[in-house]
Amino acid sequence: MRNPPPVDVECLKTHEHQLHLVPRLIDFTCNACGTQGNRNPYFCLPCNFMIHRECIDLPRVININHHDHRISYTPYLGHGEWKCKVFRKKVEGFYGAYSCSKCATFAVHARCATRTGVWDMVEREGTPEEEEIAP
Repeated sequence: MRNPPPVDVECLKTHEHQLHLVPRLIDFTCNACGTQGNRNPYFCLPCNFMIHRECIDLPRVININHHDHRISYTPYLGHGEWKCKVFRKKVEGFYGAYSCSKCATFAVHARCATRTGVWDMVEREGTPEEEEIAP
């Protein structure tokens, strides 16, 4: 392998503990996005948390073209009937997703929100919403 994945990853914006690579073919559900994976997850033993490599760096605060307000990543939506406002499918509340602090019922799957053509590809964490200038 020319660029092997790192064995240990620390990314506090995604998870509070260090994550460790499990270099195996293993079926799992990613806690960050709620979709299935089948190889090389990163794992947190104390939390029983598994994540795709590509989900480790999910942006925290973004704008998407399907909503008027910015949305924020949350690791857990909680109980409720959540429906993805991008692709209109059920969002499982026990996995990570994006939600709007101004619209209580707005939720989007993490993978749907960060797709090319949906997300403007700008991380907005730390930028007050009032100061944003439309392109």
